[in-house]
Amino acid sequence: LEYIKSSYFSYLTNLNELLLKNNLISAIESNSFQNVRSLNNLDLSDNCLFSIDNYILFNQNELLFLRINNNILKKLNITNMK
Repeated sequence: LEYIKSSYFSYLTNLNELLLKNNLISAIESNSFQNVRSLNNLDLSDNCLFSIDNYILFNQNELLFLRINNNILKKLNITNMK
C-alpha cells in the first residue's frame, strides 16, 4: 500500500482501530478519515510519509493514539485537529 485515497475508509464509520504500519505509504489524501468518526487508534508508523496535512485528521474527536514514528516527515501540520 503506497497511497491512501479518501474513498478507502468512507464506509467504515464505526472503525475503532486502523493499523497501517510497515507499508510504503507516501501520501494520504485529505479527508481520508473524515467519515471514520469512531477512530481512536491510528498507526501510520514505519512508512514513507513526507507530510501530514491539516485535513487528514480533521474532525477526529475520538482519536487517542496517533503513531507516526519512523517516517520521513518534513511537515506536520495538524492545526485543524479538534
